Amino acid sequence: MNIKNILYNLPEVKPPVEKKLAFNTKLKWTLIILGAFFILANIPLFGLAANSLERFQYLAIILGTDFGSIISLGIGPIVMASIILQLLVGSGILKIDTSQPEGKRYFQGLQKLGVLVFIVFEALVY
Repeated sequence: MNIKNILYNLPEVKPPVEKKLAFNTKLKWTLIILGAFFILANIPLFGLAANSLERFQYLAIILGTDFGSIISLGIGPIVMASIILQLLVGSGILKIDTSQPEGKRYFQGLQKLGVLVFIVFEALVY
């Protein structure tokens, strides 16, 4: 089985049907998500002692995150996979043409695969 077949069959989010949203709708959803982010950033991980986070200080500097909250586990793998993949494509190490629909699908599939790798990595680190 080819890797492209696997990447193309991963689930994806469909684009929105409504093209133009009202400013009030955008503002409402932005404030809801921002509020949820601040609430989740203050919820500590269950079973994680405060002094156990000290050993991750250097890793936190490299990954650009603050360990110990639900947010660090939620968005960290997505951001890291995206940044690394964009750097690899931008530097020309990976030859992917993201201006074409086929290249975009391949890029997004690799990004999803990278997210899974980082999820496993962070689970093993904790």
